[in-house]
Amino acid sequence: MIRPCKTIGALVIALALFGCTKVGMQTSTQQGNGGNSWTVHGVLRWAGNAEPDNMNPLVGNQQVEADLSMFWAGYLFNWNDKSRFEPELATTVPTPQNGGISADGLAITYHLRPGVKWQDGA
Repeated sequence: MIRPCKTIGALVIALALFGCTKVGMQTSTQQGNGGNSWTVHGVLRWAGNAEPDNMNPLVGNQQVEADLSMFWAGYLFNWNDKSRFEPELATTVPTPQNGGISADGLAITYHLRPGVKWQDGA
């Protein structure tokens, strides 16, 4: 059984790859940074049949915002192929056994990987 999230994610990536085009801007190769002649450093291009309302998956109302956020956002956890949480920005998944969830269930403690920063650099 193919999961809808993986199918949509694969479609977004495929469309992003097919949507890349050569542009008339100075490229990283021309700047002496290596790469392909059509590569523009710091530019991500994608193509799709749905246009996002915005780039914030928390306030957007379309699946495309959540799909695109996988390119630029970091999440505490991701789902693995066994439908379990897998740490991305966190070091472990909190459980009562490892002390991450309090005995009364009212407090959860997350431990971040070293070097993780907020969008403002803090």
